Amino acid sequence: MARTASGEGFDVDLEMLLIIVFAWGAGTSLGLIQDQIIPFIDAGAALFDFGNATITLGRLASIASLVAVFVWRDAPLSETSGIDLWIVYATIALVVAPPLFPAFQDTLAQAPAAFIAFTVQSTGFLLVSYIN
Repeated sequence: MARTASGEGFDVDLEMLLIIVFAWGAGTSLGLIQDQIIPFIDAGAALFDFGNATITLGRLASIASLVAVFVWRDAPLSETSGIDLWIVYATIALVVAPPLFPAFQDTLAQAPAAFIAFTVQSTGFLLVSYIN
């Protein structure tokens, strides 16, 4: 189930690294953590937006890691009846436009709504990882 890269004396689980990238991207995009990779680049800052959907560097990292887990699969797509494809589609939609977060963006409920959105997004990622 897990992809590993063997070196001299240690194994690296690439899927675990992708989980970390996904969580970092989702957390910065939702404002749960303030992170800057390079001092002048904020991973949570909006690159562009359309409607309720906002694209950030963190969201791009989350989507890329989700697609990587889906593409590097152990089971053929025909064995899963395509359910994981629907989970990927729904999770990408939730990453790009979290359903609760925009409604609470300017209130005291911002952190709870962001945490709920993060939990739902992470559950989608873990489901795709588990099914594959």
